[in-house]
Amino acid sequence: MITLIIKYSPNLLNYFLNFLTKCIVLLQVFTVLFQISTLVLLLISLLLTCAAALSQKFRHCLSLLSFIFLMLGLALILAAILLFILMPTASLGSSTVTSYGYFGVVTGIVGAAIALVNALIVKPYFKKVRIMGNNLGVDINGGTVKNSSGKEIDKIQCFSGSVIQCSLRLRSEHFAVPIYARNAIGWVALVNKAYNNIELHSGYAPWAYSHHYILDIVGEESLILFLIPCPYKPCTNYVEQLKKNLNKTGSIDLTSPVRVIFPVRPVDIRSSWDRGLATEIRINTTEELGNLVLRVRVGGENTIIYEDEYELRNVINECLSNYREDD
Repeated sequence: MITLIIKYSPNLLNYFLNFLTKCIVLLQVFTVLFQISTLVLLLISLLLTCAAALSQKFRHCLSLLSFIFLMLGLALILAAILLFILMPTASLGSSTVTSYGYFGVVTGIVGAAIALVNALIVKPYFKKVRIMGNNLGVDINGGTVKNSSGKEIDKIQCFSGSVIQCSLRLRSEHFAVPIYARNAIGWVALVNKAYNNIELHSGYAPWAYSHHYILDIVGEESLILFLIPCPYKPCTNYVEQLKKNLNKTGSIDLTSPVRVIFPVRPVDIRSSWDRGLATEIRINTTEELGNLVLRVRVGGENTIIYEDEYELRNVINECLSNYREDD
């Protein structure tokens, strides 16, 4: 047994050395691949960051992708360093050590640049949760009544009763760290596309919370889009009737005009809506309703502007579908 070991030990040693050499070569190859992959991922992250700086609409999505590629690049950096540690010191020439030095400098500069740019441009943003409806008692002292073409047809002398409050539920989010939206404010406009995009109403919209116009938002809050008066109580019965009328197809007269009321803010925007003034739009046919579009913008001191456009018919339908009667 001992004789056999002595006889074949040189061959076993050669096999082991050859295997070790191949492993070192593979480690070097994988290390180079990790270096190249890391630089590619970091450059992609940098390009996405630059695109996020230029694109306001998709900024939060691009910033999130940039952050993901940055993390992947950092993971490959750690893998490359681990392979560098595993390689025997004797196999590392001066050129290899130098290349690792350059690699560390380049990746460090690129990673720092990405982190710095992301820190400057990434802000909280608003994400739509849903459109919801609930009943509310109001006392409106006065206002203007218009038809769907923008012509004034009447005055609101006084309205006291229940309304369906249709609001847009928004959530303040940030892709990396929790930051609240400071001094958030909303704007709503009703546009008739059949009349050269004439604005039937445009102005600041109050938040559902105490009807403040300016609000700090940590989690979720609802922006009031408009109010629909209930001709009789309870509002639940009118909700079902209105849903049936809106689901009718073709250009037909509605059983009764759809009345959409927009709150008009007071002079001091830092105060809440006192339910004193409003603008009412009366819609008589489904064809008129199909031409109306609601434009919404929401922003804050430290947030990205949320902007979207909705067909009024769809907004009313979603509001009625998610309606709940408060106790």
